[in-house]
Amino acid sequence: MRLHEALVECDFSVVTGELLRISESAASSFDLTSENGCHMLLGLLFNMRGYADPISNREYGLGRPDIRLEPVESSFASGERPLIIIDLKYAQGASSDDLEGLAEDALRQIEERHCDEGSLPAQVSARVRWGVAYSGKRVVTVCDRA
Repeated sequence: MRLHEALVECDFSVVTGELLRISESAASSFDLTSENGCHMLLGLLFNMRGYADPISNREYGLGRPDIRLEPVESSFASGERPLIIIDLKYAQGASSDDLEGLAEDALRQIEERHCDEGSLPAQVSARVRWGVAYSGKRVVTVCDRA
């Protein structure tokens, strides 16, 4: 799936485009009224090649990342797969600039709260952090590799 590989590669333009396409064509505006509604992204990440099922809102470090994707050991032979952490933010009626700021806040939160820590196989050294900000059907994403 195009979205899955874009998440791994930190390709924010593809991730943003795919999330916009999904929110515009599949989600109701009644579904996208809070951060919890934006958790629909979780369902899109099951059966992601090289990854275990996504983990939602579990404590890691000093926080609770919205979504955590851990690579499975069998994927190590085909090249390193990074740990992926996604933090979601929602703001009703936010402008594009507000959404950009919220997405950046999400990245800072992942780093400051050490949400990409915890027990992982030694082969996992790369981390990809995503900040995803929604306002209704509008979405902005930012990505950082650590």
